[in-house]
Amino acid sequence: MNILTLCYSNHRPETLAMVSALMQQHEAIFLEEPPHDCFQDMLRGNYAIDDLLLELDVEYPLFIHQYYQILQKMKVQGKDIMQLEPFLAYLLRIHFFFAEGHAPQELDQGTVLYDVYIAERNATGCLIAYYKASQADDFDRLLLAMQAFAKADAQRFKLRDTLRADAIVSALKKGCNTFVEAGTMHQYLQTELKKNIPPRWTLKVRWIENEIASGLELKGNMISPGDELTFAYIFNKTLNRAQENLLCARSLIYAKIIHKEEIDGGDQLFPHVHDEFKAIKTVNMLSFNDCRKIYNNISPLVTHEAQEAVQRYLDRKC
Repeated sequence: MNILTLCYSNHRPETLAMVSALMQQHEAIFLEEPPHDCFQDMLRGNYAIDDLLLELDVEYPLFIHQYYQILQKMKVQGKDIMQLEPFLAYLLRIHFFFAEGHAPQELDQGTVLYDVYIAERNATGCLIAYYKASQADDFDRLLLAMQAFAKADAQRFKLRDTLRADAIVSALKKGCNTFVEAGTMHQYLQTELKKNIPPRWTLKVRWIENEIASGLELKGNMISPGDELTFAYIFNKTLNRAQENLLCARSLIYAKIIHKEEIDGGDQLFPHVHDEFKAIKTVNMLSFNDCRKIYNNISPLVTHEAQEAVQRYLDRKC
């Protein structure tokens, strides 16, 4: 029996030890990245990691640098390491197509390339509308814009995960246990892999942050309200307007109190997991009216100031 392990984790240095230990149990590793011409040379040590990072749009550079160092060692061990993210690869093709002077009308309808363009265009358009709404003093309009973006984003995730599942299944090799890297938003990938996994393959799913939280005895929800809303749209879960508004309102507060940059935890292990758990627990204590009351007050604040302001509000409320 062949093993296909779907590993959900975020790009944080604190997850590297667990993720790399899990990778070691597999002969093939599929990364959630579009192919880069210099990637395999980097793995062989023929192209500097720092030079490659200069060409990439990397949100967490400290993580990626350490991650690539680990992958270089695994390449020496003979592991088959592949960048496999077709949606992003198609998106790069579209960008080059437009850079050459072509127009969207020249994309052939009915092709995957066109589907990717439409999904990305719709999500980006809704995101821009959300940013515009965030500049206006209209809380209800902002919530509607957030819901529109979450719906478009859900459709983008479904297409992205469907394409990646097809690519993963096509790339599987008999007798080669395979590790698949996935961000935590890609839950639909699990659904698609379950439907299409070949005979004599077993799908195993690991949730690294959840395992860390369990080990730390952090009990409670580890899904942010914004992600919960998007998942509801992905899996066609019925929400009434009040539920949608509450998730959106809490998401606005969550975005202000969560650390977005890489955290130096000092002596604290797993600082991001602690930070996310605390932020989720905090916003889940807020009602819709609470969020409406405090949103404008914390909007101009930096993260630690917003955290303190929300905590003071909850202390007064209690």
